[in-house]
Amino acid sequence: MVVKMKKDHSFIPSFLHTIYKENSAALIIAIDGASASGKSSLAQVLAEKLNLAYLDTGIMYRALTWCVLDQQLSSDAAIIQQAQKLPYFTQISLTADHQTVNYRHQDITDQLRTSEINAHVSSVSKIPEVRSILIRWQQKIVREQARIILEGRDTTTVVAPDADLRLLLIADSASRQSRRDAQTAFTAGAGSNTVIGQAEQIPNSQSSITDSQPPTTNHQPPTTDSVTARDAIDRTVNDFTNAAPGVITIDNTNLTLEQTVTQVLQLLAERNLE
Repeated sequence: MVVKMKKDHSFIPSFLHTIYKENSAALIIAIDGASASGKSSLAQVLAEKLNLAYLDTGIMYRALTWCVLDQQLSSDAAIIQQAQKLPYFTQISLTADHQTVNYRHQDITDQLRTSEINAHVSSVSKIPEVRSILIRWQQKIVREQARIILEGRDTTTVVAPDADLRLLLIADSASRQSRRDAQTAFTAGAGSNTVIGQAEQIPNSQSSITDSQPPTTNHQPPTTDSVTARDAIDRTVNDFTNAAPGVITIDNTNLTLEQTVTQVLQLLAERNLE
């Protein structure tokens, strides 16, 4: 992972340090938001600082998409069948500093954030049966963890509607496209190690899925990493622009990662959550 958060997080205001304890009470934080809205970067910092397990629910859909491309699955039925198998053959670490995904003992972590996966993940994740299967897996993980932060679609409304703090991250499409372009450029080997602070997780490898064909279902994916194209597909699945009751919206269009983190920590302090 290229964008790796500093362990000391020196930008955190000193008056908030008191909410961090190694042996704290149960705490569940859920973060939803559009593609490239900064969910992963924010969740990773908070997980490390608050001693939380970290679950990127989107990585499950990406792992399934990798299987779809690798096995050249072409029908919804085949994709659903693969989704049913996924929890039994996949191990996902819950550590924020280096989340890994192994499928049948093969480490596929660095292959899950390529432009090819970006282009096809929405067409796989929009299948209702797929979402139901993976959401049940996500809910099982949440039940097993006393302290966890999860980020991804449906986390604030379906996966963890009773989370202690539920957030919706929003940002304008230009900002999100800039972040996604930074990801894609680095993955393709054309970027530098300096990436926009709010950009979501970037792999530390230029590997990609090769010799694979895209799914040929009716769920046709966008052909580029356009966030607006991704939005158009994702809107058919859920509402990621309007917060549900009890969910707090944070617009980070003009915020740095540090400023966004500080806002969340203030929300936790105001609610006596630690």
